[in-house]
Amino acid sequence: MATFTQRGTTSYLAKYLRKSVSSPIEPIVLARRGYANQTDISDAKDGEPITKQLAKTRWYENAMKGVEDVHITEQLTLPSKTLQSASAMNISVGFNWADPTKGDIDYECNDTLALGHDPSVCRAQGEYIIAMGERSSPSWVGKSGIFAKDELSPVLKFQREAAEWMNSDLAILTTSGMSANGMLMETLLKNNTDVPVYLDSLVHTTFRYGISAINGKMLMFKHNNVNALENLMKEHGPGFVVVDSVYSSLGTIAPLHDLCEVTEKYGSSLVVDESHALGTYGDSGNGIVCKLGLEHKVAFRTASLSKGFATNGGLICAPKSFKKIFRVITTKNTFSNAVQDYEAVRLLKILDIVKQAQDRRRSLNEKSTYLKSNLMELGYSGYYMKEPTHIFGLCAGDFDTVVGLGRALKHKGIHSTAFTYPAAPRTKSLLRWIITEKVTWEQLDYTLDVLDSFIKDGTAKPLEWPDYKKACY
Repeated sequence: MATFTQRGTTSYLAKYLRKSVSSPIEPIVLARRGYANQTDISDAKDGEPITKQLAKTRWYENAMKGVEDVHITEQLTLPSKTLQSASAMNISVGFNWADPTKGDIDYECNDTLALGHDPSVCRAQGEYIIAMGERSSPSWVGKSGIFAKDELSPVLKFQREAAEWMNSDLAILTTSGMSANGMLMETLLKNNTDVPVYLDSLVHTTFRYGISAINGKMLMFKHNNVNALENLMKEHGPGFVVVDSVYSSLGTIAPLHDLCEVTEKYGSSLVVDESHALGTYGDSGNGIVCKLGLEHKVAFRTASLSKGFATNGGLICAPKSFKKIFRVITTKNTFSNAVQDYEAVRLLKILDIVKQAQDRRRSLNEKSTYLKSNLMELGYSGYYMKEPTHIFGLCAGDFDTVVGLGRALKHKGIHSTAFTYPAAPRTKSLLRWIITEKVTWEQLDYTLDVLDSFIKDGTAKPLEWPDYKKACY
């Protein structure tokens, strides 16, 4: 069993908070074999650290070896290209998940406010489920969303409270963020596929899935480039403009004021995905749109509830006239199981907590600013690092560089998420980091120490990365 000691805390915190740590910090124990003490790289082979060897490995070439067609019948096969994509993604993501109980530091998790295992939330949901078995009442288990619910249903109660919280005429609860985005696109484009949909190049891919399913017309514009969007609308006319408020890969924030202005100018309508903003931004955690006071200018908002609410589910905010349309017009709502009451009970409890979670949001902001500002001081000066959010991407470049860096970090007990080809451009792959309230200051310092050592020993070379002090998306 290896351990790492806490080094650098006093100096980092002295710089950032202008104070020092007065009490010693207990070392964190890593139970995984092969993790070396950060201050003494004892895992070196032939004078070179394993982390550097991992960074130099030809991962993509290895992923392509031995991949052949899969024969379903004598006449039908899965082409090798499909298998190659799967192999590349398996290598990229890996099979070694973060395990905080063994000391791993988890930057893959979306539970930003650390509510997933909140005892009061789990208790409320558990008590409701137990009570369901003790009473006789109408059941929606096994029914699709097309069936009306009783007015006392927790699902309807959550929808009413969510609409009020987000200053929206209507809020519709769905089974996932993907369902929310797909249902909205299907509704807007049904018998309307000649209307263009303008997508930011980094908007969540579930929108593309929904548009493709109904054979809609997609036009992409450069990330956060309002001028590029305007040029497209000049040529193709009014349509639906789809953006994320906080982008899931880089943590960049959409220029919503400018987007509202240009969409209104050309008679278009704005759709904003608030998945990574709900719970985390806004006075009561109600998102960037509300924070900026743009509710009356943004016609549609969607969100996955698996981030700030740590629960399966999705949300659509729309004009009131859409209430009965969503219920019957979308394939997903008509032909799949509805959100269950016990799921809404959990969401109601979390909503109460989120509204009052100013301390958690403040702490999360401090941790995010602390890690990102210190990384920039160390030399990780990526163009997108200055965004004031809890997400950032280290845009290291090609598949091998990103996977190698990710494996080297995992070797040190630090887990981030690789976005690589075919899920990202071949030369612009990245490691995505999500800072959550559960990550401790001690873990942030250990992360900084490891990344500092990676620059010094050549495992990481941020000066050569495509995002070094310039935009690459």
